[in-house]
Amino acid sequence: MFQRWRGTVSKRLNEIIARNQKDHKISLSVFVTTGYPALDDTFPILSALAECGVDFIELGIPFSDPIDDGPVIQEASPAFPNSNFVDGVFQSHLP
Repeated sequence: MFQRWRGTVSKRLNEIIARNQKDHKISLSVFVTTGYPALDDTFPILSALAECGVDFIELGIPFSDPIDDGPVIQEASPAFPNSNFVDGVFQSHLP
């Protein structure tokens, strides 16, 4: 599924960084945990960030053991026992 974006994503990121450097602007990157605080909140949050001009949005997908993440991401990443959670995010909210 993500194979088609492999080269495109890194190319687009490099273009954004280069444009911002040329314009002497700082790039803003935001991390969002999918499904936090609720699954239905994810798409409105992403939309609002895009409308505000965020350059990069990293979409975190919670997993059952976020021990390697810092305390803030651990708090926002409760275990989701439903194995269809990730499929539900992409099918329900993303074009």
